[in-house]
Amino acid sequence: MAVSSTQPSLSERVAGAIFWNTIAFPVKAAIKFVAGLVLLWALVPESYGLFQGAVGSLVAAIWTVTGLGISASILKFVPEVMARQGRSGVARFLRQLFALRLGLLLAAVVLLNLFSAEVLRWLQARATGEYARLLHEAGLFLLRTASAIVLLRAATDTCARTLVAYFRQKTTNSLEIVSALVQPLLIIVLVPAWGLNLGIRGAALAILLGALVDLLLAMLALRYALGQLPPEARQRRPIPRLWRRFSASAVMNYLMDQSVFITSPDFVALILLAVAQPVVLANIEAGWNQVLVLLTYLVMPLNGIYVPMFSEIFARGEHDKLPTAYGTLTRILMLATIPAGIGFITIAPQVFTLLHLADKYPAAPRVAQVVALFLFAEAITVVPHVMLMVYERYRVVALSRLLAVASAPLIALAALSGSPVLTALILGLARFVSRAVLTPYVCRRFRVRFPWRFALRLLAPSLAFMLALSLLQGWLPVLATQPLWRNLLHLALLVLAGVLIFAVGFKALGGLEHEDRARLASMRLPLRGLLLKYL
Repeated sequence: MAVSSTQPSLSERVAGAIFWNTIAFPVKAAIKFVAGLVLLWALVPESYGLFQGAVGSLVAAIWTVTGLGISASILKFVPEVMARQGRSGVARFLRQLFALRLGLLLAAVVLLNLFSAEVLRWLQARATGEYARLLHEAGLFLLRTASAIVLLRAATDTCARTLVAYFRQKTTNSLEIVSALVQPLLIIVLVPAWGLNLGIRGAALAILLGALVDLLLAMLALRYALGQLPPEARQRRPIPRLWRRFSASAVMNYLMDQSVFITSPDFVALILLAVAQPVVLANIEAGWNQVLVLLTYLVMPLNGIYVPMFSEIFARGEHDKLPTAYGTLTRILMLATIPAGIGFITIAPQVFTLLHLADKYPAAPRVAQVVALFLFAEAITVVPHVMLMVYERYRVVALSRLLAVASAPLIALAALSGSPVLTALILGLARFVSRAVLTPYVCRRFRVRFPWRFALRLLAPSLAFMLALSLLQGWLPVLATQPLWRNLLHLALLVLAGVLIFAVGFKALGGLEHEDRARLASMRLPLRGLLLKYL
């Protein structure tokens, strides 16, 4: 009993994890954003599309097919194994999972490389122009590099998820910051004309070397974390139906991985590269990635919090905490996504013009607006999915994921149409609908309430500043022909006007809930005083 009294409470650990996420996320997001811009600027659309497909999408496809949901399931079961079987049990559990995960990946990679010549010949038979030249010169190199990257990332991912399971946010964020520094610096040195001018080969090498550094650091951190685990219990207690429960969770996570893959540009990329449409893919990726960077920036403070928090509530049987946990997390997600999402949709064309991407990727601004609408809405509905997974309500989750998988033919048809905006619309709609259908069930099953009033309290001032910014854009234009300083000034004034209108309107309508104010006041968060004062 003495040991448990020294352990930090769930609230303290969650607050600490949020604190380290909040401290770290601006650095990580900014560096990743700059690296993405360097690639967009340095590569022609055909080259950028091929790079995203061959390195990004191929890696994602192999990862998804061979993953079996293992990595995502670790978060739920490692704490239980540690509590009942100590360090040796955790080490044995992880060794078994590592062996299975990497064994399947290695088999897939070997098969792909054995038939690499046939795959490249099939792609080259349909390619023309710059795309055909790129496939001939760099196709085999990209395939080999992607094979190595997926193996390195699989091992790194398993290490990182184990660290997150113990609320080791300081450690995982330190690793991610180093990773976020290494890859962009390598891209800047290897890819553009002001560096070594290696183009698409340099981009692939940067990802490969970055993945190698990630793995080495993650292995060192995991070894240290395992050494810090509590001493062995005197008696190892068996875990009832461990592998049966783990398998059920893994199957659900595997289905989840498939559904996410199908409703992402990675699935579309394989189709578009097969039909020799890398420019269409480049426009989709250019718009999608900017939204994803912004969304990740906004929700990263909660990264790695959902599953451990609800898992501990489930393990302790403290089900009376579910309404509070669900309501608080959902309101935080709303506050982070509704005003920011509406603001981005409003000024997306100006942002792409400022970044000198609108001319090179003409469909990207519209793609970004469509994607932002659905991805930001999807982020609000993520909590019900987590609750159902933790409480092992797999059938309901399976139905929602099958809905996303069933959208594959429609997504494929949209991709074959050659319209980046239509493809983004179908992708976003499939993602949002398949996730949102869980919310009514969770509200009934767990007796929680979706915070509709709070949503309207955010939506009203957000729509107000959307209307105001639409009118102000005529007086504060952002144009490719204007000096950079003037575009920056105009965009900054638009953003400032939106923030002020939202802050005044939101506070006038009531601002934060009383319990959220009290919880925010007790947490270690940057800018806590300003948030309490103005929201």
